[in-house]
Amino acid sequence: MRYKFFFLFFFSINLLFAQHPLWKEGTAKVIRPGDKEFGIFSPFRYGWNHTTELIIHPIWFIAYPNFAIKKQWYRGEIQIASIHGIYYPTLALKIGQKYELENLSSETEIPQLFVLRNEILASKMLKKKTLCDPPNYLLTLKLGLKFAIKQGEEDLPLFNYPVMFHETAVYHDKYLWYVGADLDGYLDGTFNFCVDIDFGAIDFFDDFYVEHKGLLQWNVTSRLSAAAGYKVGMGSFENGVKFYGTPLFDLIWKFERKKEKQLRLFEKDLHDDDDFRKYFKND
Repeated sequence: MRYKFFFLFFFSINLLFAQHPLWKEGTAKVIRPGDKEFGIFSPFRYGWNHTTELIIHPIWFIAYPNFAIKKQWYRGEIQIASIHGIYYPTLALKIGQKYELENLSSETEIPQLFVLRNEILASKMLKKKTLCDPPNYLLTLKLGLKFAIKQGEEDLPLFNYPVMFHETAVYHDKYLWYVGADLDGYLDGTFNFCVDIDFGAIDFFDDFYVEHKGLLQWNVTSRLSAAAGYKVGMGSFENGVKFYGTPLFDLIWKFERKKEKQLRLFEKDLHDDDDFRKYFKND
């Protein structure tokens, strides 16, 4: 039983935080070049340059190799970016097979699986900055598609659990598409929030889900944040429509690239318009 719990926890928590909505995560914005952010469950993110961000889940990488890149294509009043990721769930499935979890018996054929994720994001700041107030309320619309490339025969079972069922349907020659809207905002220099709603379906409309998430983030210091919230949803499964929910939590560390003081005097940072630290001091 404990192995089954770990297997379900591993897959579910990884998928729940796949788009963990911190200030720039889940939006068309990218973090500054050289900056690094990572959490217990949320991914490690590295600013490669002013328009590119590298994303990886280091904790899950040994059993669930993964890599994604976010590219910002347009930066104006509306910002546009795309995310392209590749995931290798075969190792995690073989771990589950070792303990014969979820009908993964020793005779189950597990192929070489590569799951591809492609997503388009468009973000717009609803409230512009003034002399007294920072910009706020970032609205993001997203459209995504996931599918798998596999080699070899397979007779994998269906994982008839919330979150897992729709995400793992791509293992069976299906595709998953989804749309969503996120609203991120700062309450003050200490707290910010995120609410979202997502709709997704397997193939055309074979099985669907609707999910809503709410998060409150406490900026403990300039380098440490704590996030807590909830996720609720409903969806169609093999055995009917189900409602589900789960609490969410995470700790996030942020590390900034050090710049020489001379560069800060003369260099125009492309991310200055997003810097709330100019308005809120929280060190």
